[in-house]
Amino acid sequence: MYDKIPSRMFYNTERIESVSKNRNMITISRYVAHLGGHEAFLEKVLEVIPSGSPPVFIADGANRIWNWIEDYYPDSTQILDFYHCKEHLCSFAKEYFTEKDALIWVENGIEKLKTEQVDILLRELEELLAGNKGLNKSKNKLLAYQHSFSSHTQTGFC
Repeated sequence: MYDKIPSRMFYNTERIESVSKNRNMITISRYVAHLGGHEAFLEKVLEVIPSGSPPVFIADGANRIWNWIEDYYPDSTQILDFYHCKEHLCSFAKEYFTEKDALIWVENGIEKLKTEQVDILLRELEELLAGNKGLNKSKNKLLAYQHSFSSHTQTGFC
């Protein structure tokens, strides 16, 4: 099976412009797309990353991406794409809670992630009871994703 794997490279800090007090804008980036396996895609990415300072990577929670970054760029800054993380929280909450409780749980979870309380969120997630195999599978999938986030991400969200 082939996947289209997109990636956008941001580099050259001279091309970062201040927009406001707490906000910057990147004016140059490179986009890499590949139709095929992830190994060939990652080889293409290596070709466009400039040498010099350790790069900053923004990615979803896929372990193969984080493992590759650790292997090739252990000193890099790694940032989890916030919307991918929120998507996982919402998918689980939709299955587990009523609509009203899901909204509250997701907002509390997001707040914990933003304030670097990942360990608390993981503990709360582990303590949730799952009454059927489907919920257990969803819960374990989210736990694995969150553990990946907490072990690979050095600087938080984008």
